[in-house]
Amino acid sequence: MTDLLRRNRRPAFIAAALVVLAATAAVVVRGQASAQEPGVVGVATDAGDVNGDGRDDLVRFVRSTGEVYVHLSDGRAAFRAQPRWLASRLLVDGAADKQSYQVLGDFNGDGRSDLAHFVRRTVGDVYVALSTGSSFAAPILAHDNFAYGSEVPAVGDVNGDGYDDLITFGRGSGGDVYVLLSAGDGRTFRVGGAGRVWHDNFAYGSEVPFVGDVNGDGRDDIVTYRHQDTSRVFAALSDGRSFYRPGSHEAPVWLPRITSTESAEPALAVADIDRDGRGDLIVIRNGRVEVWPSDATQFTQPVYYVVDDLQIFDYDETVGLGDFDGNGSTDVAVLRRATGEVRVVATTFPRDAVLSDLCPEASARVCTRAVRSTYLWATGFATYGPGENELARNVSTAPDNRWLGDSRGPLPGN
Repeated sequence: MTDLLRRNRRPAFIAAALVVLAATAAVVVRGQASAQEPGVVGVATDAGDVNGDGRDDLVRFVRSTGEVYVHLSDGRAAFRAQPRWLASRLLVDGAADKQSYQVLGDFNGDGRSDLAHFVRRTVGDVYVALSTGSSFAAPILAHDNFAYGSEVPAVGDVNGDGYDDLITFGRGSGGDVYVLLSAGDGRTFRVGGAGRVWHDNFAYGSEVPFVGDVNGDGRDDIVTYRHQDTSRVFAALSDGRSFYRPGSHEAPVWLPRITSTESAEPALAVADIDRDGRGDLIVIRNGRVEVWPSDATQFTQPVYYVVDDLQIFDYDETVGLGDFDGNGSTDVAVLRRATGEVRVVATTFPRDAVLSDLCPEASARVCTRAVRSTYLWATGFATYGPGENELARNVSTAPDNRWLGDSRGPLPGN
């Protein structure tokens, strides 16, 4: 990884914030969230299993009022509208550029996705609202010095203790990755392992970072996509104390190249498609949901297609992954922002699936035997524009990681 040179650490405080597009979207219980500057495709966002029934739900956050609404999955073919789960002035983002950040994770280990609200800007406050199964409890200040400005917050169980931890990627010129470990009560987060900085040479500039267990050891790792001309994917594995590999401050390349053209930026995600305990790389582009399997050391060939249909991915849609029917297999959800329609492509990947058997077409490797029909799961779902109505992002406890990918606009080729 000769092009990733060691640089000076970036200060935790960032005074000049870059505006991040807020038009994010739907889905997942076990997934990862990240963000990047406007105009660049490839961000992971999602929602989660807020009532603990084993099915992924949609969580909508209204920034101007601090209100949170939940649409529960019935496991069959619908997201049911629910009453407001939370309203709090502590979650209000009244600024025009809407830089607050909402992520879901299980911070107290009860099997339900909780809400984390990162104020960012020059404040660095993090609020956590625990799920009761039917609402979110009043938010509490979990930390007052974490994730500033344009840093990218995320959550994940990086030390494998069953509780999701707080992570933020400094990006810019510093490349620092900060971690606060959960004490298991959903309220207390502390420095642990090698210290607050778990890596100081990862995810520079506007790279797309996300979190998940890509080697199957029960601890969430960090992954970043260097878009545009290099189009590489790097991964740094957690040892429970840091993301450094022995004897090196460089993160290895897990995939040398995704695309050869800057204009064809894909949306990225990670999901354990073959259910072998390792998160596979998901690349969403040109009407396809591609799977690049993980062998615990890299993302490998051949490439499989869970979906290969330009009609499913239309302009202004957001694509997400999650187990919406509760069968243990990763499904694909498409939210059409202009109309508020949500469609789900349900899958039936068995545990330790043999992808070559389920995806028999040698030329295309389309997984016809594991994919069911496209169902319309919701109509009139809240349409939204940049900054106002946004779906909360999610990460959940390793090793059962399902990552969500979001286009943040038209997918390449549409």
